[in-house]
Amino acid sequence: MLMSVAVMLFISLLKGDLVNGCPSSCSCYDTIVDCSRRNFDEIPHTDISSTTTILYLNGNKLVTLPEGLFSSNTNLERLDLDTNTLVTLPEGLFSNNTKLKTLYLGQNKLVTLPEGLFSSNTNLEELYLYENKLVTLPEGLFSSNTKLERLDLYTNTLVTLPEGLFSNNTKLKTLYLGQNKLVTLPEGLFFSNTNLEELYMRRNQFNCCLMIDFKEWASNQTNLVYRGTCTGLNTTIDILDFNMTGCIIPGWSLWFNSSCSVTCGDGVIMKTRTCDNPPPSDDGLKCVGSRTETSLCNLEKCPESCRHSKKGSNNKSVDNLDNKPGKKLRKLKAMNQKRMDKFNWK
Repeated sequence: MLMSVAVMLFISLLKGDLVNGCPSSCSCYDTIVDCSRRNFDEIPHTDISSTTTILYLNGNKLVTLPEGLFSSNTNLERLDLDTNTLVTLPEGLFSNNTKLKTLYLGQNKLVTLPEGLFSSNTNLEELYLYENKLVTLPEGLFSSNTKLERLDLYTNTLVTLPEGLFSNNTKLKTLYLGQNKLVTLPEGLFFSNTNLEELYMRRNQFNCCLMIDFKEWASNQTNLVYRGTCTGLNTTIDILDFNMTGCIIPGWSLWFNSSCSVTCGDGVIMKTRTCDNPPPSDDGLKCVGSRTETSLCNLEKCPESCRHSKKGSNNKSVDNLDNKPGKKLRKLKAMNQKRMDKFNWK
């Protein structure tokens, strides 16, 4: 008898009959809500209890999420949104989830992330963003996540990373950056990450001669397990094994200033330089920056004779005062002179 009651109670819990705030078609137990693999294309967020600590929404067909979807779920510690078709996320989507420790956003179609998306998640320890279509990341995206220990950005299309992206993540232990389109890394990117134990950067497009700063940092990390290769001087090799002495880092020549574009009045000066100090080598590196710059120049006021220079056989001036604009200008000058004479007389 007791056994049958226990079985009925267990089945009832799985169905969510005894759990307040359990959405239909989901399974709930205690403070865990499992809505995974239900083919949902939207979530009835009013049905998710505010006491929920673990919420599974993975394996559905979610394309967008409404603003404030999780605003009442202030006790969330684990949220799984993996394997949907999310393209964008609303700004402030997780702003009320300050207890969140683990967040899965992998295997979606995210191209960009809102600036400050994780700014309220100060207790976040694990963040998974793998297998999306991220091209860039906002500056300071992880600056508030000082407890972050594991970050997965594997298999995106990242071309560059912002300077100081991980500067506040001093507890970071595992970082996946593999299978992106990174050619180089910002100088000092991992300077603050002395607790990093695993760093995976395979299947990028790293140029060996642009990884000198990283190699110097990585060679001083005694607890680091590292995976990553680069290409340079016609060879592909582990970054840490590449001999950087063969790299030629091209530089700019001194600026050459042109003369002012006019002989009087306002004009423009163009500065040019060439990438030949030293010139690029066969590794394909180029000088960073612009080849030209422009600035304004102002010479002495043009003399009156320049503005009334003769032109053609009819001796018509450029600023012919006999045409309509010239007559108007002459009339204004006369009116101004009359006012000045009246003022001087007084």
